[in-house]
Amino acid sequence: MDCEKCTEYLADFLLDELPEAEAVLIQEHLNLCPACMKAYRELKGTGKMLEAVPAMRPVQGTPDFSRAVRAEASVESAKIIRALPPEKRLRVEARRAARLTKFASQRSEKVSRSRVWGVVLALIIGVTALILIFFTGKNSLLYPHTQLGALSLVNGAVETGNASEGRSPRAAHEGETIYAGDTVITPEGGRARIDLNDGTALFIGPSSHVTLEPQSSSVDAFSISVESGELGVNKPLANPDKNAPRLMKWDVHSDLGLVLPDPGTQLFVNVTKNGSAFDGSALVVSGSAIVVSRHAGTEVTTTLGPGSKYLEGSGQPKGRTESVVGARVPGWRVELATEADLQRLFNGRVKLRSRSSSGVEVELTYGRETKQLTEDWLPEPAGPSTLSKRPDGAIAVPNARFAHIVPFAGPISMTLTLNRDVRAERSLAFGALYSPERGVSVDVSRDAVMQVRENNTRAHSSNLSARKESDKPEKLGLEIKTDRGGYRASMSSRDEKSTGYTLPPNFGEKPGQLWLQGLSDGIAMDEIKISGTIPSEWLSEALSRLGKQ
Repeated sequence: MDCEKCTEYLADFLLDELPEAEAVLIQEHLNLCPACMKAYRELKGTGKMLEAVPAMRPVQGTPDFSRAVRAEASVESAKIIRALPPEKRLRVEARRAARLTKFASQRSEKVSRSRVWGVVLALIIGVTALILIFFTGKNSLLYPHTQLGALSLVNGAVETGNASEGRSPRAAHEGETIYAGDTVITPEGGRARIDLNDGTALFIGPSSHVTLEPQSSSVDAFSISVESGELGVNKPLANPDKNAPRLMKWDVHSDLGLVLPDPGTQLFVNVTKNGSAFDGSALVVSGSAIVVSRHAGTEVTTTLGPGSKYLEGSGQPKGRTESVVGARVPGWRVELATEADLQRLFNGRVKLRSRSSSGVEVELTYGRETKQLTEDWLPEPAGPSTLSKRPDGAIAVPNARFAHIVPFAGPISMTLTLNRDVRAERSLAFGALYSPERGVSVDVSRDAVMQVRENNTRAHSSNLSARKESDKPEKLGLEIKTDRGGYRASMSSRDEKSTGYTLPPNFGEKPGQLWLQGLSDGIAMDEIKISGTIPSEWLSEALSRLGKQ
């Protein structure tokens, strides 16, 4: 018994209409074949319902109750029909019609005219559904209008459509609801993000054609079909909270076969078409997944772990795998990052301002509500010193140097609000775009001094009065903004701002470290605010780690 024959007779097996010898062969095959067993389990519940359809007998109850039961049975029978191959649908429908006709004739003298018409109505609905299958293909009657999520981000001339509802592709817009049967099409350079109701994020890359096709096993089950292009999946871990949304039942289908990601997995499926030929891959960035493919009529199951890539296509050995060292999400995925993604990377409060191919511009704030600082600010050199919270909520900065985990690119600004308890003689320093060869820094005691260093030499130094009134919190700032194709640096205090200094050419193009240092004990901050661009390269690596946390 092979998979094709098993699938052909699966409906009859479910209806217990096979000879015993054939039924035994089907059962043995199901015990050995995971794919056919999956199909069996999907149809098992609906198969039981199929047997119940012809058994619609008059029950004692109100007329409204009887009509409701018949209507529900008709809807469910339409769903069941979709689960069967076309040639089986005709046979099943014929058997149902014969049994229903026989049943109606046997009971005709005992049932009321309204009940007879109820059975006839069920027959009409069933036959109509069958006609729609063969003459109109997918139809909204057979594909339930199930809400799956929302199109949360659109970049470029993205289109959405739904062939089952006769809706041609049209311009997509952010926030629109995504239903079962919807197709998303992106142009070259376009991208889109769908956030499903269970917390799964789908990332649709450039030049892609992806459809969320309903499955027959359940109203909320569907397949994410990749016709061409690239699809990214970030599937969350199962949440033990009973009030959290449960994970939906879905898989990823393409010319590669069936891809089944485990919870907590990030993967990217890529399919390139060239006529009837194709090249495809499935890369697991974090987590694990199973690829079910068919080679020479035989079903093959491949398990992928972190950094594993499954490849198949023209001119290549089928079903080969390779290891990808330092596997990362692709660059276009970075342009689909949300504030929620960034909030998972940082403990400070994140506000996303803009996205581009070079990175994302953010405002990142650490204040009294920040609970954890040690993961975002690292001591240099590495040691036991940490930024911590004082009992009053202020951020305590010990006599040590700390670097922020993100090497920000310009333009950038860093603003520190000192706690009013910090005495005027206490000193601190902070800086931006730091590297071993260059950087802009501000040293603060009673005055603030800005220095620009290039090629390990001082290129500029300027002073600014600061901390004039000890009973008021001081606000100190360093700003590096674009100016005539380059960058210009300036510093500020609560009451004054320095004259800007034009940085050397190409100074701010490369990312650099942000840092903060207490030059004496007793330094405390009410707030640290950073505005700048997180480079795509850093963000790509950081987003790749999300599933591993």
